[in-house]
Amino acid sequence: MKKLENGKSTTFEVLRLAGQAGDAQAQLAETPEEVIAAWEHQVRNCTGLVTEMRRRLEVGRASQLDVLQAEAECAAAEIKLLRAKRAFQKTP
Repeated sequence: MKKLENGKSTTFEVLRLAGQAGDAQAQLAETPEEVIAAWEHQVRNCTGLVTEMRRRLEVGRASQLDVLQAEAECAAAEIKLLRAKRAFQKTP
């Protein structure tokens, strides 16, 4: 995997930026449904990235650390999605 000047992998930077984009999208949402949709979108993106990182690991183009970082970012997005759903859940 290519390295950036500061020594962090490009995968780490992609994950960081994707997380920030998900946060921004959720913050700009105007309705509870839009917030939940934003986090669902982020989870789908992360899941795809995890799959891609696993493929790259199999062919030697990514490290186990890259896969773990992608999985951690995906887990964080899933937690945010669950929190949003709980926060907007209607109470009887």
